Amino acid sequence: MAKKTLLILITALWFAGMLNASDWNGKDQFTLDRAFSLYFENKLDASEKVFLSYLENYGENEIVYRYLAQIAAQKNNSAAAKKYLKEALRIKPDDMESLLLLANLHLGSMEYKEAIAAFQKVVEIDEYHEIALNSLGYLYTQQKQIPKAIQSYKRAIIAINKNGNAPMAMASLYTEIGNLYSQQEDDKNAIIYIAKAYELLPDNDKIGIFLGRLYAITGNFEKSINTLESVVKFSPGNPEALYLISEISYILQRPDTLSIARKYKAMDNKPDALIDGIIEELTGKDKESELKFYAVLSNEPRRLSAHIGRYRIEEREKNRESMKNRSLFISGIAQEYSAYSISQLYMQKYFTIMNEISQEKDFHKKFFLTPWESGKITDFFSTEEVSSIDGLATAFREAYIHYGSILEGLEQPLLAMVYYKRSIHISQREILFMQKKMEARLISGKALGQYKQERENSIHKLNQSLAWLYNQEKIRNVEQSHKYIDRAIGMNLADPFDYYFKGFLYFHYSQDKKAGYLKSKDLFQTSVKMYTDRKQEPPGEFYYYLAMAWEKTGDFVRMEKLMDKAIKLNPANANYLNYLAYTYSQNATQLNRAKDMIRAALEIEPENAAYLDSYGWILFRMGNYAKSVQPLLLAADIAEKNKQPDAVIYFHLAESYFQMQEFAMAGFYYDKTTQHWDNASEDLDKDYIRKRMAESKDKQTNHVNPEEKK
Repeated sequence: MAKKTLLILITALWFAGMLNASDWNGKDQFTLDRAFSLYFENKLDASEKVFLSYLENYGENEIVYRYLAQIAAQKNNSAAAKKYLKEALRIKPDDMESLLLLANLHLGSMEYKEAIAAFQKVVEIDEYHEIALNSLGYLYTQQKQIPKAIQSYKRAIIAINKNGNAPMAMASLYTEIGNLYSQQEDDKNAIIYIAKAYELLPDNDKIGIFLGRLYAITGNFEKSINTLESVVKFSPGNPEALYLISEISYILQRPDTLSIARKYKAMDNKPDALIDGIIEELTGKDKESELKFYAVLSNEPRRLSAHIGRYRIEEREKNRESMKNRSLFISGIAQEYSAYSISQLYMQKYFTIMNEISQEKDFHKKFFLTPWESGKITDFFSTEEVSSIDGLATAFREAYIHYGSILEGLEQPLLAMVYYKRSIHISQREILFMQKKMEARLISGKALGQYKQERENSIHKLNQSLAWLYNQEKIRNVEQSHKYIDRAIGMNLADPFDYYFKGFLYFHYSQDKKAGYLKSKDLFQTSVKMYTDRKQEPPGEFYYYLAMAWEKTGDFVRMEKLMDKAIKLNPANANYLNYLAYTYSQNATQLNRAKDMIRAALEIEPENAAYLDSYGWILFRMGNYAKSVQPLLLAADIAEKNKQPDAVIYFHLAESYFQMQEFAMAGFYYDKTTQHWDNASEDLDKDYIRKRMAESKDKQTNHVNPEEKK
């Protein structure tokens, strides 16, 4: 691969060198013409002699050194080629052709560190050089520097988008990025990029199966089935796709599962415990299938499909105790996969059994309605009944918490809150129940203290969860959110998160913004102090919000110090880097540091419109108006593609074009700014913008280009 890349690059650079031949000011042009003539006739030895004589007679020349390097490379003399290129770069350090040749020579020699250094210099000259970025992605992958590889490939995507439509190249990059995310077990991001690749190449079996697997391991079983079925449409006999469809169909209890599993077996008749077990269970051979599922689970104890198979057999056997335990276990495994619908289904099966047991033991009446709290508990229940009530209360409380978290995953926050509140109610009754047990000398005071602490911790966490859920966008009720976080604070468990979240609510939702920022600042300070008093480091997010509160209340110095702490704790947090860099730009201070920080943020998220906007605006503040346009245009393009146009980006573009005296473009973007007032990510001075728009129109009419005037 490296040799092929080098050959293509050398061919391309031949012509680049010819275009620069006019730069030599006619200095013994005859000698150079003869050298080039021999070179393009492929008379490499003769050409090399003439080039060397030129250096000896007329002095050093960067282009001559580069051609000597090309000759040496074609003669497989890599060491000489590198030597000549280093001479060329000594004369002209930022020569792109020489840097690319040198980088590819190092790559061909597997000198990865040197190749990376050369390609990085290319990227310093051209931030979106497609070849250099692609090569850096490959090299960082070889060096196991996965985050840097991902960053390089993402920037290569931007480069391809700039240069025009290239679906095959894009699909290749998407696949590389998806694979790298998968290696890091970041399946969410892996899906995003592999799905993009599959959209461009829908007939690619490998990409389709990879995407189907990713959907399956993240619990998106319906999407997994749909993707795998699309693979089978293009490749009807693909055994891997049919195997996966068989298993997932069984998990989803689809009616066509048996026919699909048999179709797979017809293609591959080798014994397979899982598929054989599925076929046998669906055809009523319970004993045989149970043995097969047992064999699967002995190797993979958490294989969801095998547990579902055993549950179906236990259901037919009416083995209630096994069904109860396995349904809860299946629900837990499914939740780990984020397969919330499956998790909910088996939790409902669990509740059905638990409610049967509850009715048989008259649990709800005994626990909630019997006035045992007014007397001695043993006057109401036998010791055996007390133990039974205690066990069922614990089981229901834990089940309600688990079910609430499943409902959160299903984005049903209102229902989740119902179950969290039920759990709180049971916990409060449990504490009373345990006190009565202690009074009856059924447990010790020490056991009561431990039990009470566990239940109060649980109630505290549930109050936090309720406060958080009431803050969700779909049902936002700030008053209720305050109410539940106040309850958490009132439990006096000294949890810094309580004060942080209370501050978060004031920071974002106070009608009186100034008063809200002041209150939030005090609360954020309290949360940070609780950590430092314990000689613990607060999370970066706590410093971040305290920094923003200080900035909003006018203390830039404290904001800067706190952001430095947040960044020190989380140097790869692009949001922190962007916030401080953009704040510097708004205050026209520390602009060189701001530039370094925003470039670091873009290394992490090169396709982030907000970060590209910050980068462009920092360049603008530094007076680099022409350079500021490229990142700002990219920011506007990405924001529009994401259907999130931002008036601030358009305003920044308008200001850049205005300073460049491109008044038509400035007027266009001032106008776009006014069209998107409601989509501004920060407050804008509307009067100033309208005035600038009018100035642009006026200057566009009266402006005379200086060159035209000459």
